[in-house]
Amino acid sequence: MSKQTFIEILKEAGLLVYPKPKTKEEEKKEKKARDDAKAAGKTADLPPADPVFTELEALNAIQSVQSFDTDMLDYYNFLEGLLRVA
Repeated sequence: MSKQTFIEILKEAGLLVYPKPKTKEEEKKEKKARDDAKAAGKTADLPPADPVFTELEALNAIQSVQSFDTDMLDYYNFLEGLLRVA
C-alpha cells in the first residue's frame, strides 16, 4: 500500500482534523479584541486555536516508516503508521 493510499484511508475514516472556517461574526469579535488590546498596549487574550491534523502532518508523522520502497507500507509498517498517527 502506498503512503498516499494510507492518507486516503485516514480521510475516509474521518481521522484528519481540518480547521473550521470562522464566521464573519467571530472574525469581528477577534478583530475587536485585538484592537482593544492594542489600544491598551497589551496582547489580546484570544481563545485557543482549534486542534488541526491535516494530510501534511500525517505524512510527516509516517515519513520514516517504509518497507521495500520509500513510498510503500507493508502490513507491519501500516500498523506502525497507525500508531504514529494516533
